[in-house]
Amino acid sequence: MAGTEAAKSIAELEEPRVIDAKTVKKEKERIMAILERDERYTPKEFEDLIRQIMLHYMGHQRSLKGLHIALEKLQLLESKQTEIKADNFHEVTRAVEAMHLLKYCQLMIRAVIGRKGMRGFYSLVDYPPKLDPELRDKYVVLYQKDGEQRVSFEPIEGVKEVDNAA
Repeated sequence: MAGTEAAKSIAELEEPRVIDAKTVKKEKERIMAILERDERYTPKEFEDLIRQIMLHYMGHQRSLKGLHIALEKLQLLESKQTEIKADNFHEVTRAVEAMHLLKYCQLMIRAVIGRKGMRGFYSLVDYPPKLDPELRDKYVVLYQKDGEQRVSFEPIEGVKEVDNAA
C-alpha cells in the first residue's frame, strides 16, 4: 500500500524534484560523524534501549498512559543519538538503522494512540476491544512534515465496509 501511494505521489509531480547538494552533503557529514565520535553508545546498545522501551510499553498489555510514557522515553533517547559511536562502516550502517528504528517505533506508537479501540494485538486496555466505527474503512498513514511526526487516517479506496468488530 505504501509503495503504491508513493508511486502515485511521484507520478503527480509536474516536474522532477532537484536534489539539493547542500542537503545531501549535510546528511553525509551527519552520518559520517558517527565514525569520529568517542561517545558512549554502540549501535547495538542504542537499539537494545529502544527494544526495552517497546517491549515494556508496547507489549501485550498497553494503555494510553504507558504509550505516552514510551514516547517520552523515546524522545529522550532521540536526544542521545549524537552519542552513538561506530568503529567501522558496518557499525555506521547499524547506527543509521537504529536511528530509523527509533523513528519507526515513535510512529507506530502514535498510530496506536490515534486508532485507540482496535481488536487483537493492537488493542489498549483503556478501550473496548472493537474498532472505532469512524475508522473501519480507513488505513493509518504515518508521515513526517516539517520535522514533526504525524498520523492520519485515509479512506481505503474500492473497499466496501469492513467489519473488524466481530
